[in-house]
Amino acid sequence: MKTRIHPLVLAVIILGAIGFIVSLVNNPVYVILTIALTVLVVYLISNYLRTGRLLPRFSAPSSSTARPNKTQTKKSSSATRKNIPFTVIEGSKGKSGKSNDKDSKPKIYH
Repeated sequence: MKTRIHPLVLAVIILGAIGFIVSLVNNPVYVILTIALTVLVVYLISNYLRTGRLLPRFSAPSSSTARPNKTQTKKSSSATRKNIPFTVIEGSKGKSGKSNDKDSKPKIYH
């Protein structure tokens, strides 16, 4: 099904186009300058939202050797961890009549 544009929206678009054409005929330098500045501001804002900096190539270079990457620190920390097995201690809750056996070894799960 074809989408229809509301008549009020269509009237605003037509009046905006007529106003743009009239101001382009009367003062073309002003209109071109306004369009160029708008494009520049939109570019700077989109670049800032993407990278966090307005002009990343003009900013000071960051040294990647001074701060290690997060993934590198996670890999190195997992390699230095000790492998300690967990010991399961048998509890007496819910058991009936049996006392703790001293001969039995604790269960170790790896």
